Amino acid sequence: MISLSILVVGILVGLMLYPMVEGIEDGTFFDWGDEDEHHERR
Repeated sequence: MISLSILVVGILVGLMLYPMVEGIEDGTFFDWGDEDEHHERR
């Protein structure tokens, strides 16, 4: 049962990190956090 829960957590973490890794590879990851700030200033 313990190994099953570790597997589920690993899958969830993987799904959370996957878009971040893709963003870093595309070079758009660092533009993410700044977008909201720029919209607020306008």
